[in-house]
Amino acid sequence: MCVKYGRGGLLYGPTTAVLGFGAVLTALAAATSVRRGRRRREAARTVRSGTPTVGTVTGKGYRDFTPRPFGPSTILTVVTFTFVDANNVQRWVRRQMLISSDAPVVDGQTTTIWYDAADPGNESTIVVDLATTSVR
Repeated sequence: MCVKYGRGGLLYGPTTAVLGFGAVLTALAAATSVRRGRRRREAARTVRSGTPTVGTVTGKGYRDFTPRPFGPSTILTVVTFTFVDANNVQRWVRRQMLISSDAPVVDGQTTTIWYDAADPGNESTIVVDLATTSVR
């Protein structure tokens, strides 16, 4: 759309601004989608070729759910997990999770964790089964 002042008067400016804003939002959505896809592929690669171990919830990230009379409630929280790698080093990893009151996360709960044996401290390559299967 060509922007010029003419018979449309002031409509050209706001229309252009709205279209530009829409284009920026579309570009951000595309970039987010690409990044999310890359993360999923990396997680799948870690699950295929990484080292599995048992992890434990050490910090559920919330105190209590507020009861809702009309159905289950959900909260967004950061859950802390711990695991011991192949070198017998205890490690911690934190993952953001959306948790439902129907399936709460509790301290001491166990889950499977996969990590890269060559770089077990790299949090970006650690995959936590409980976090990948949480409500989204």
